[in-house]
Amino acid sequence: NPTLIGTIALPGSAALPDYNAAHAVVVIGSMAYVGNEYGVDQVDVSHPQAPVWRHRDAEASAVRKLAVSPDGRLFAFAGTGGVYVYAPIPDRLFGDGFDP
Repeated sequence: NPTLIGTIALPGSAALPDYNAAHAVVVIGSMAYVGNEYGVDQVDVSHPQAPVWRHRDAEASAVRKLAVSPDGRLFAFAGTGGVYVYAPIPDRLFGDGFDP
């Protein structure tokens, strides 16, 4: 039985401040990434009853699909806008503290 735990209204755009449609969601750790009409929003879900919007990466068109690769990269598919790739945080390649 699904139960509503918490909600959040994602911001719209300057032209349409009350409009935004979420198309895809993936959760990595305590961060939810939401593909929507304007790009990818980062939502802190460390307290599921009170999620907090953190940041938007605006893209060329609506992000309709998200996928996480085995190495932790996030892929955002934006139709005619292309595919955007986000590196994992923290950087797993140099997670031991050594710089390239």
